[in-house]
Order: sequence, then C-alpha cells, then structure tokens
Amino acid sequence: MMTNLDHTLIRLADYPLLLALASKQTSATRLDGRACRYLYANATIDTATVSAHELDLIVALGVQVNQHTDMLSQLLDRFGVICFVGLPLYFPTRSPSTLRGIA
Repeated sequence: MMTNLDHTLIRLADYPLLLALASKQTSATRLDGRACRYLYANATIDTATVSAHELDLIVALGVQVNQHTDMLSQLLDRFGVICFVGLPLYFPTRSPSTLRGIA
C-alpha cells in the first residue's frame, strides 16, 4: 500500500509508541513512513493508550487498528462493568463504592 507518507521522514520523539517500537531495533531518530507502517502493523496497539496525534499518524499510514478489543478495555477502565445479554458482569477494576448506580 502506497501512501503520501512513504518517503517522509518521521521524527520518533514525536510519537511515544513508535519510539518504543523502533528503539528495540534501531538507534535512528527518524524513520520513513514505510518503516513506521511496518512497526505499527506488527504491533498490538491499544488505542485507549495512544494519543490522538499518534493515532492520526497510524491511520494516515494505512494501518488497520482493531477497535473491538479496545472498546472492551475502555468499558472496563471507565465502568468496571460490562453487560452481556442484559446481565451485569463485575470485574475487580474498581472498588464497590465507585460502582453504585451503574448497573
């Protein structure tokens, strides 16, 4: 897949996840879009922990991010509860006092 960022040098320090992924393989401070796409495409990305700025880069590079597992983690982080077929399932992510009035 060819994007307009393929030959653009991207500064790793501007993108924390990209920096972490790249530092395992290189000491470079900039990578072209193709290398960045490869790193993102071969990583497990939790969009709940990635900044909007970095997520924009990931999308611009054409990397598909699985939103379904991220939505599940966002629900757990926010409410500590998930309703499945109308039954509330509680997880020990929050104290009982913070769960009042949610279910």
